[in-house]
Amino acid sequence: MKNLGRGVALALLVAVVIVPSALASDGKIYPGAICRAENQSHQQDLFYFRGGVENDGSSSRWVDCPLVTDDTNNTSGLQELKAFVYIPGTTTVTCYAYSYDSGGEIYDSASHSRNSTGALDFDSEIDSVDNGFYRLRCWLPVDTRLATIRASET
Repeated sequence: MKNLGRGVALALLVAVVIVPSALASDGKIYPGAICRAENQSHQQDLFYFRGGVENDGSSSRWVDCPLVTDDTNNTSGLQELKAFVYIPGTTTVTCYAYSYDSGGEIYDSASHSRNSTGALDFDSEIDSVDNGFYRLRCWLPVDTRLATIRASET
């Protein structure tokens, strides 16, 4: 019985110490459907299907996408951030990535634009602070779609 107790204690220690580190370093894929209209009066212009969000309105719209922070003590930020977009025609999608401190103040930011279907690839890391969080904000012209977002913490 004593050995069983030690085994359980060891398993709990491994789960508490090792697992959070492993989870924080893996990539996360978010559906575009997590994004909402930045201006709530424009929410009816957004169409959600196949996990993505498309601007079906008559004007370009801002969408706001919260991103989960696995490691609340991470101060190294995001090592990878990609937004996969569908762009018909010759229009341009622009996205801004932000990290915030625990009080909601912007700590770091970066932007990227694309004028054809594919990935907006944020080449530079987005730095972060202890207990901070991330957000992606994209300008979607009419008929463009944000399909998925990939984010990996360092």
